[in-house]
Amino acid sequence: MSHGAQSAVAPCSARSSAALSLAVRLAAVRYLSNSVAHVSAQQALPTTLPTSATVEISYNQAVYTGTIPTEFGQLTAVTSLDFGQNSLSGTLPTEIGLMTAIVTGAGKKGFVGKNSLAGSIPTQLGQLTVMTDYFWTSQMSLTGAIPTQLGRLADLTGQFYIGSNNISSTIPTELGNCDQITHDFSLSSNLITGPLPTQLGRLSNITSAFRMYGNKISAAIPTQIGNLVKITSAMQLNENMYSGSVPTQVGRWASLNTVLQMFNNKLCADIPTELSALSANFTGDFKISTSNFFGTPCCEAVPETFTCAPTAAPSPQPTISPYPTPEPTSAPSITPVPSARPSPVPTSSPSDACSSSSEYRYKMILTDSGGDGWGGATFQISTDSTLRFSGTLATGSYAVEYFCLEDGEHTVVVSGGSSTTIDEACFEFDDIAGDSFRGCGAIEDAFHTSSGEIYGAPSPAPTISSVPTPLPSPSPSPAPSPLPSPL
Repeated sequence: MSHGAQSAVAPCSARSSAALSLAVRLAAVRYLSNSVAHVSAQQALPTTLPTSATVEISYNQAVYTGTIPTEFGQLTAVTSLDFGQNSLSGTLPTEIGLMTAIVTGAGKKGFVGKNSLAGSIPTQLGQLTVMTDYFWTSQMSLTGAIPTQLGRLADLTGQFYIGSNNISSTIPTELGNCDQITHDFSLSSNLITGPLPTQLGRLSNITSAFRMYGNKISAAIPTQIGNLVKITSAMQLNENMYSGSVPTQVGRWASLNTVLQMFNNKLCADIPTELSALSANFTGDFKISTSNFFGTPCCEAVPETFTCAPTAAPSPQPTISPYPTPEPTSAPSITPVPSARPSPVPTSSPSDACSSSSEYRYKMILTDSGGDGWGGATFQISTDSTLRFSGTLATGSYAVEYFCLEDGEHTVVVSGGSSTTIDEACFEFDDIAGDSFRGCGAIEDAFHTSSGEIYGAPSPAPTISSVPTPLPSPSPSPAPSPLPSPL
C-alpha cells in the first residue's frame, strides 16, 4: 500500500464532525490511502459506498451488524476484502463475485469468516480467480453444497477454510485444481458425505494442515492422499465414516510430526507398518486405533460393505497305488510351521454405560481454530450450581470428552484465557439422537437433558391457583308425574 496524502474513507453512511475528526486522525496515524479504515464502534454495515478507487476494505472485528449490501459488488478495484469476525447476518451476496480484483482476504478469520451468515456459498465466488490467500467462509451457518466453481481458484496459495458450517454436499473433485495451496486446507466440522475424492491427492504443496474431521465422509481412504508429503502440522481424518484398510502410501508422510488423527471411523484389517513407523517422530497427538476395527477382517467388521471370501474346497484325496513301493523312501524333511502372529486387539470404544441408571451419556467436542489449544480457557458443566465436569483443550485443534448427566437443567460456561485465544475456542455438545448445540468464545448458557437428548432450557412451570374451583350444585331430580286416571 502506498503512503499518499488522501485520507481514509470512514465506513459509515452518516458522519458527524466528530466522526470526521476521528477519520482524519486515523488517516494521519495509519496512512491508509484509497482504503476503508477499521473502526470499533458498533453499527450497521454502511450502505453508502466508499469511492470506486478504494482498494482495501478492512472491517475485521468492527462489531458490525446487519446484512452485506449488494452494492459492494460495484467496488471492482478492491484487492483486499475483510468482513471477518463481526455479527453480519443474512446471506452472502452473489455480487461479491463481481469484485474480481480481490487478491486476499487480509488474514486469519478474514474475508467473510466468523459471522452469522446463512444460506449457501454463491457459485459466483469462483470468479475470484486472482485471489491468492485467506479464503475464509468458516465458523458460520452456511448450508447447501460446496460449489464446483471454487475449483477455479487455481492461484490460491494461502489458507482455504470452509470449516464449522452445515455444508451437506459431497466434496467436488474440482477442488483438486487448487494445487498451489501451501498452507491450510479445511472442510472440517460440517455434514459432508460421500468419498474423499482421489483428486485431492494433487494438493501436494500443502505444508501445514489438511483438516477433514467431524463430517460423514465414507468409503476407503484413497491411496492418492499419500501424495501430501510436505504436511508438517496436522492430518485430521477423524470422526468420519471411512471404512476399509488404511493404504500403505500414508507412510510417505515423513514430514508430519504434530497431529495425526484417524480415530472414530470404521477402519479395519491391520494397521500398516508404514503408518506405525511414523509415530516415532511425533511430538503431539498420534491417535489412530481408538474406535476403529483394526485387527478384525473388514468383512467381519463392516459386513455391509465387504464380503468374506468363501472357504476353499479341500483338495481331492490322492490316488493310492495297489502296489507297494519296493523300497521305502527317505522321510521328508519337515519345515516347522511358525505360529501365526496374532492380530492386534482393537482399542475399545468408550463405554456407553453410566454409573447410574438415571444418567445418560453425552459427547462434547472441543476445537480450536488456531490449532494451538485453548490457551488457558476452560469449560465447566454444572447442575444446580454444583460443578460436575471441567476441562480444557490443552494443545492441538481437536479433542473429545464424554459425560454422564441425569435428566434436568444444566449450565455450560467457557471462560478464562486471553481475549484472543478464547475467541478461537469452540465446543459442540452432542446427544444420542445426533442433535447438538455449539458455541464459540466466552459463553454461559443453560441446556436441558431428557432421556439422552438435549433441549433448550425449559420454560418455568405455569402458576397453579391454590383455590380450587367450587363443585357445581347437584341439579334436583324433577318430581315424577302423577299416574294417569284409569279409563
